Amino acid sequence: MCLTFVMLKANAAPDEWQLILINNRDEDFNRPTEKAHWDGHILCSTDLKGGANGTWLGISRRGRIGVLLNIMEPICSTKAEFSRGNLVKEYLQSACDPLCYLQEMIVPHAQKYNGFVLLLLERRLLNSGFQWNLFTYSNQSNRGIESFFTGVYGFGNSVPDLPFLKVKRGLKRFENIVLKSHSSTQDPEPVLADLLNLLKDTKENFPDDQLQSQGAHYETAVQKRLSRCFYDLLPYQEYGTRTHSIILIDGSGRALFVEENRCAIEDEEEEEANCTLPFADHLDLVNYSEKKSKEAFQFKKKCESVHSQREKCILFVSFF
Repeated sequence: MCLTFVMLKANAAPDEWQLILINNRDEDFNRPTEKAHWDGHILCSTDLKGGANGTWLGISRRGRIGVLLNIMEPICSTKAEFSRGNLVKEYLQSACDPLCYLQEMIVPHAQKYNGFVLLLLERRLLNSGFQWNLFTYSNQSNRGIESFFTGVYGFGNSVPDLPFLKVKRGLKRFENIVLKSHSSTQDPEPVLADLLNLLKDTKENFPDDQLQSQGAHYETAVQKRLSRCFYDLLPYQEYGTRTHSIILIDGSGRALFVEENRCAIEDEEEEEANCTLPFADHLDLVNYSEKKSKEAFQFKKKCESVHSQREKCILFVSFF
């Protein structure tokens, strides 16, 4: 049960944030996943289940971002013909623009996937400078392909025109955060802290007619936990909010990518193994002090649950 918030500012000055995107991934904690890493010009985490090597969020040095959100629906006994996990990675690898990719590659085969909302962003050069464009599509909505160029938007595990209450309320809070976060020349830590606090909000947004309608197969206690931005499912906490991702890009194209992960810990040996550096390609770090780099790569603290830990990673991305 994931969520994404996006801010786009057309004609942003070089020292203003032009794009801010945050995302929560909710998933089984024991689902095999590789932390964010470079694969050629693409930076993304990888879902290793089934060998598909797909992803839910990624960014490309060629000025592209893709985000996938699944629609909440009852578990279907019939397996979908295509995996949704390939949608983002194939877009990031494609030479097609977002509209062409959706029209030619996705829409004709949309019903061969389980329900999804796909967000595709592209950095384009206009007469006035670079601008980020957002294209969205859901195979369970009648609204077709939609495009956005400036504004603040929220998406979750429902069709965009019927958002869950946590998306509505979270969007208002997100807007308040980005409105006071203008300059990219200032220390990004305060805005990162505010955005992470939003992603980690455990307040219930319940009752929620849309969530209760889509999640009628869940007990009320589960529905209440799903109404939070950040949650674990009790009693054993095998499933919950697993990854927080933040992307900040200013008008000059300077990009900051942050990923914070929670993962299952079975024993002391595995916990020690997970302390290794999540990014090996240090050449992709620029303009980051030795102290901050060390803090970013070595950050680790245990969650309230003894079954999980956190790892936080920060790096900068340059486009070509």
